[in-house]
Amino acid sequence: MTTVPLRWWRDVEIILPVLLLAVTTVYLAAAFQVSSPFSTDLVDASFMPKLVAGLMYVALLVVLRDALRRRRAAGGGDGVDDRASDLVAPLKVVALTLAYVAAFQPLGYALATVPYVFLLFQVFRFEDRSHLKRLAYAVVITAVFYGLFAGVFNIRLPLPEALS
Repeated sequence: MTTVPLRWWRDVEIILPVLLLAVTTVYLAAAFQVSSPFSTDLVDASFMPKLVAGLMYVALLVVLRDALRRRRAAGGGDGVDDRASDLVAPLKVVALTLAYVAAFQPLGYALATVPYVFLLFQVFRFEDRSHLKRLAYAVVITAVFYGLFAGVFNIRLPLPEALS
């Protein structure tokens, strides 16, 4: 078996977060262009895109930091490049997010968000031993964000189309 030294630009653990940081920067720049018919001191139409971009920056920087630490601990990453399988989890997250976006309006916030969060936990192997705990966490997270949007920001979240 021949070993091929990994270069940082071929290392999925490094290049994927860097690319996502670039996409997030474009997304954030676009958020500043959003105009709003309503505005408060804190919340306007661009608030959520800016918040999402900020959270993405933090998450991606943590992922990148951890990848660099693992690479350094492994002696610079010499070895066979078998990291193509590392793309499976990010691709699952993208597919789940696309399905969530498609289901959000017809199913409404709660019926779309609970399974989305539950399945994200599945992808990241959170609470692997107990599906009941995973479901409880998904319900709690959905309720907390509902309270944040509906209660704090006064943003109406969609109900299932059958109830609208």
